[in-house]
This record gives sequence, structure tokens and C-alpha cells, in this order.
Amino acid sequence: MKPDGTLLGTMRAPAATTLRHAKLPYIRPTPFGIGVGDTLIVVADREPSAGVSPSLGSMGFGGKAAIRLASDSSPQLLARTGASPACAVVAQNAVAAMPFCAAPLLAVRGDDRGVVVVQFEGETLSPVRVHFISNSGDTVFTHVIKSRGVSIPRDTVEASLRPLRNDARYRSQVIAPRYYPPVRRVIAGGDGSVWLEEHQPTTAHQWLVLGPNGRPQGRVTVPANVRIMSAVADTFWGVELDEDDVPTIVRHRVK
Repeated sequence: MKPDGTLLGTMRAPAATTLRHAKLPYIRPTPFGIGVGDTLIVVADREPSAGVSPSLGSMGFGGKAAIRLASDSSPQLLARTGASPACAVVAQNAVAAMPFCAAPLLAVRGDDRGVVVVQFEGETLSPVRVHFISNSGDTVFTHVIKSRGVSIPRDTVEASLRPLRNDARYRSQVIAPRYYPPVRRVIAGGDGSVWLEEHQPTTAHQWLVLGPNGRPQGRVTVPANVRIMSAVADTFWGVELDEDDVPTIVRHRVK
């Protein structure tokens, strides 16, 4: 649509067969952003039959990929993440997600100029590696965040795991998580910036902002009732909930 609401056209969301015909082992493509021209950026889950267990694949923990689709060319794989086996417990024909799972994060720039992949390493989930990958497959930058692991309080762990431990199917497989994922969300800014929501013990949201060169530009604190949806270096847009949980689209300037 145009800014005044005039409809310019429609685009049909792709089916999994589109990826299968291109020999890409991914399913459940979900529209993630609009690319240049008549292209669509989707995020899809790794197909269980492609070396990933059906249970992990069914939960979306077998790995993900960002794929560009165009009406006049074959699908293009932009970036992918690895599997997250610690994110699910499997028993018989049942599967359940683990709380506080540190699955890799993925974000696509709204102007179709690149993809951001965030990966956690080590027992304490640190360091965190942030990769910005161009549409040609080149790594524009890699930023390493070395953070002190923040332990999850024991009572929080016990409360989150209680439903799984009370289920005999999963009890023997449950491994208590020890650390919070250092990064909770990632947004690829339209100007090349990268916004990383860091774990905070408070209700407010704190974001680390990286510039187009991968260097930290500063941190932004956002009220707890605002969820950022899009951002550039000095402005972000989000959804704000009032006391009745009524959502409003808001824009904030960053000083």
C-alpha cells in the first residue's frame, strides 16, 4: 500500500513446494519482509528429513533459513542457522520446548540488503557472535559480545521445569538451564544498524545498537510496555500497550 492507503497490489505467500522444487530442504516458509521489486523474504524451518530429527523439525529447532523469493528467478538462500537440540525434549511421539532456550536468532533487513545471525557459544552462552551477511553471501562484519553469564535463580528454574518434570514422558530428559540467553531479540535496522535486546533483570528493555560497521553505538532503554518492531540508528517504531492492553503504534526518537 501507499502511505495514503491506496492498494498497489497483492502477493501470495509461498508454499513449501516452492522451496522443494529448488532443492532447498526447508519447510513452513513464513513471510518476513518485502525485498526490492517483487521479491519476498521468508524464514523457513529445516526439513526433518534432511538430517534433522522429526521432533526437532516439528518444533522449529532443527535450524532456520532466510530465503529470497522472486517471481522471475529461483529461490535464493541468504543465511541459515544450525540446529538447537537442547531446546526440546522428546519422548515417544511427543515433544516439548525447553524454557530459556538459547536458539540462534535471525533477522532480515527490511530493504533486502542483508541478514543478521546471532549465535551463542560456550556453557555460559558467551561469547555471542553477531554476523551481518550481505545478499551476495559475504560477511559484512562479525561482532563478538563477551558478557558475564547471568545465572537463572533456582526457584525460577524449578517453576519453569515443573510441568515437564511432572510428566513421566519427559522427566528423565530434562536438563535444568543455568544461564539466561544474553540476547533475547534482534532487529536488522533499515540503515544497516543492528539492534540487540540484552537480558535485563528489570522489566525495562535494554538494546545494544551496532552501527553499519559493526561497532557499538550505544544502548537504548525502552519502557516495558513497548515492543520494538522496526528501527534505525536514531529512531524506532513499536507497539505500546496501555493499562487496558490496548495496542498503539508509536515512534520514538533516540537521543
